[in-house]
Amino acid sequence: INGEGGDGCYIYSTLTIIPATTIYYEDNASMISYIDYEYKEGVEPETSSSGYVYGKWYTLKNDENEYQPEETQDTDRPGIAKPGVEQVEDDMDSIYGYDTHYTTSNSSDTSKTKYSNGSTHFVEVKNGISAEVSFVFTGTGFDVISLTDNDTGLVKVSIEEGSLDTEGEFTKQKDIKQWAVDTYYGYSYDTSTGKWKVDPLEGENALYQIPVIRYSGLENATYKVTITPVYTSLFDHNKKQNIENSYNFYLDAVRIYNPANVEQNQIIKDVYKADAEYKSTFKEIRDIIVEAKEFEEPSTKVYIDGVGDADWELYKDAGPSHELYLAPGQKIAMTLYANEIPTSVRIGVKSIQDSVKFTVGFSVNESGQWKEYMITPIICNTATDLYYDITEQCIWEEIENTDENGYKYKTTYPVTITNTLDNSAGSSIISLTQLKYIINETDQ
Repeated sequence: INGEGGDGCYIYSTLTIIPATTIYYEDNASMISYIDYEYKEGVEPETSSSGYVYGKWYTLKNDENEYQPEETQDTDRPGIAKPGVEQVEDDMDSIYGYDTHYTTSNSSDTSKTKYSNGSTHFVEVKNGISAEVSFVFTGTGFDVISLTDNDTGLVKVSIEEGSLDTEGEFTKQKDIKQWAVDTYYGYSYDTSTGKWKVDPLEGENALYQIPVIRYSGLENATYKVTITPVYTSLFDHNKKQNIENSYNFYLDAVRIYNPANVEQNQIIKDVYKADAEYKSTFKEIRDIIVEAKEFEEPSTKVYIDGVGDADWELYKDAGPSHELYLAPGQKIAMTLYANEIPTSVRIGVKSIQDSVKFTVGFSVNESGQWKEYMITPIICNTATDLYYDITEQCIWEEIENTDENGYKYKTTYPVTITNTLDNSAGSSIISLTQLKYIINETDQ
């Protein structure tokens, strides 16, 4: 402190930075490193027919005539009143995993259903010319959000565990996993033969903000993920005539799960409890449906790439890797299971192409007729995976004898999600991604 009577006087304080239980990084975040293909000295970089240099990363943006994205994400803390608000808001924007900057109440604003926050990184690769992108994180898992269409293709993925030095450089300690992911979208199903075939016309309308890569179940530690888009003709499903064949990859965002080791930091643990976020666990909707071994009543059939009304077998064998799609008029019902009764339950939902109205409730079989109760209508107008609270729709009961999976509790009635036929808010396919269970043990 300088000035009269304050010379040589210092005041020290400790600032604790507390991450959310999930952190969402846009494609332009500094934690993501993009590496272009290095052409040999004297070799002229090759340019594709679309005007892009092969192996070079570009930033693509939504059309100029669309609404422009927000500059920031939400900064309010769950359970804490916003500036100028006298009481805590009890709505969707006061929970982790929901951000008002990614939604809109303007029906003319289509920008929210395209690139996340209005931009994405993009690279085009061909035979012998690839590129690379990597990020280092601390947590238990991650999603890579991308665009898929009939011009996207194969990427190689690797995970390494290690540590960061004081300069922020990563040192590998061991390999965790390496695998390949085909990001191509565009198939059709021949009902007469029961076989799938490549159909580029099906992939002409791109799917935005798709979790093409997801990995979970890691120990809380520091990891490096490297993604290499690499061309191989075997995965070029949309070969073009008389031109050099290639395909694309988009990196739109990265989501990190459980970045804080809660049990080793009492301050973070106390804050998570205060915000009703302690002991958050995630489970894919797809896993819940596949484990059930059928579509539970009163479910309808669901939408998958190439089939508008797929039954459980088709969904299990050929449905999306990390999601469940519902076209207008379709619904899915799920009995949920848990080892402890959750303090709250939230569901990840996003729109595929446009604003859409869906409902959440629970269904009861009354004399052979299914009736739905506690129906909550929700308008989803973003392709970004956001979480919505469905705690009221989950009525829990104890399982008399612990089931084969060790669960002690289940919902008395199946939770039911319906993509309504009400097109007043728009008409689109919705994607159900994950359930988030929170056990808030305030007495610990």
